[in-house]
Amino acid sequence: MRHAASNLGVEIRSDGYAPLSKILQAPDFRGKYTVEQVMATVWFDTKQRFFCLRKTKLKYRDDVIIDDLLIVLPQSQQTY
Repeated sequence: MRHAASNLGVEIRSDGYAPLSKILQAPDFRGKYTVEQVMATVWFDTKQRFFCLRKTKLKYRDDVIIDDLLIVLPQSQQTY
């Protein structure tokens, strides 16, 4: 997953999480999947291959809350 993400221009954090919004904007995924579809996959995956984390950041200048989901594929499931 790490190599695929870098090929798509998606930065992965040091803890392995990547912003779902960036993944869904990558050319291979743009318009093919929704946040809801990805969350359903994460939620209903009986093998628990994926995990999500919600990241919220305040943007003070425009008084807007920026909310993003981060997704990770555990080390044992990653293929290179």
